[in-house]
Formats: sequence, structure tokens, C-alpha cells
Amino acid sequence: MHSLSYALAAEEVNRFLAYSGEDIYYGEGWHPLEVYDGVAYRWMMAEFSYIYVSVPKNDKSHIIQISYINSFPDSCKNPITLKISTENNVVYVKSHFTTGAQSISINLPRITKDIAIKYTFAVNRLWQPKMFSSSNDDRNLGVVVTNILVSECSVSENIFQSN
Repeated sequence: MHSLSYALAAEEVNRFLAYSGEDIYYGEGWHPLEVYDGVAYRWMMAEFSYIYVSVPKNDKSHIIQISYINSFPDSCKNPITLKISTENNVVYVKSHFTTGAQSISINLPRITKDIAIKYTFAVNRLWQPKMFSSSNDDRNLGVVVTNILVSECSVSENIFQSN
């Protein structure tokens, strides 16, 4: 269970969410939104990138679902590690030895007031496309996030029934 010490006040939530009009605000450390073949995504541009997730006051459990792609061309020789944390709580960590898409789910705390939770995305290194191809793209890139969704947990009752 998360500590609420990292939660932001409701007024700050409104300020952050005013930028996107959604439950997710991309803070520092992200490149602008890009769209390719109808898919929207954002690249990390720093070793530490931040998102703020709005969680409404509710008695129900919520999860945050994150889809991302590791595109580091040399992952097999020099693995990339992604760590997602809140304040001092690490909620996800994985080292990648291959490129490809990943999806994860993280439980959110039950809360008693409207808050925004700050998540830190950290990678152990960045890469530049021009270092691995004839591209002129000299941006520093981390992993690319393709989707972040906050939803209520739906737990089916009586999954195991005794006879």
C-alpha cells in the first residue's frame, strides 16, 4: 500500500490536469506527443521523467495500466532498466535485454480525498537515434510510453466455489 505523503493537494491536481484535460499529466522529462500510424506516444527525454495521475476520492480500488516500448537498439549487449516509483516506494522495476512492447498494472491506494500521485520513470541510460543509424535525430531518448490508463479494479466474486 502506498503512503499518501507524496500526494498533491486538490488545487495542484486541477492545475496539472488543466494542461491535458485528462487523468494523466506528463510533467518534466518528456518529449512532445508524437503520432505514428494512428498511435500516440511520448518518449522520455531524461533519465528521470515524471507523470501525475489524478485519483478521485473513492472507496473502490483503482489500477494504473501503463504500456511502453523499449526501443534501445543495443539492449542485448547493454540492458536498459526501467524503474517506476512514488517518492521512496519502487512500484515496478525491470531490466530489458530485448526490444519490444510491455504492459504493466500497478495498484493504486484507496483514498479519502481527490489527489494526484507523482510517478517517477527512471532509466539507467539514454540513447540517440543518430548513434545507431543514418538518422539526424540527436534527441536523447528513454523508453516510449504508448498508453496510461487509470481504471477501477473489477474483482469477480465467488471465483472458487466449494461443492
